[in-house]
Amino acid sequence: MSEIPEDGVDEYRVETQNTPASYQSGGAGVISLASKSGGDSFHGDAFGVFRPDILAANDYFLKQSQLANGTANKPLDFHRYQEGGSISGPILRKKLFFFGDYEATQQAQFDAAFFSVPTTAERTGDFSADAYTIYDPTVPDNPDGTRQPIPGNIITNPIPSR
Repeated sequence: MSEIPEDGVDEYRVETQNTPASYQSGGAGVISLASKSGGDSFHGDAFGVFRPDILAANDYFLKQSQLANGTANKPLDFHRYQEGGSISGPILRKKLFFFGDYEATQQAQFDAAFFSVPTTAERTGDFSADAYTIYDPTVPDNPDGTRQPIPGNIITNPIPSR
């Protein structure tokens, strides 16, 4: 699907009821766009939206994680640049006109996400090699409010894999 630059749209119409049969929309509605055209005088515009990561605020949860780990409070790398413009004018006075339009977006985002794949032992319910404790959700908590761990971090009846 190509995107139509906003500067190139002169008129739009949204029809959701009683659309003409010539549109063949199947009753789903129709969006019609008419593009701009040139005129007897030159017109144009240009725009730019620039968002470097140096101006970005840090995500709340990432900041808390960085502070807890003693690392620098630094937002993720995120760059977004949008630029474009349009120009129109005459080719043959009062007879032939032109219109041109350009728009582009460059974006780069680098997420600090870590994913792990279960080991063969973990797939069978054996989490004994992991550093964390697995608690049993099928038994009530202890009287002091603490949870009961699964003995040895080994689930005896794991959910069968599909």
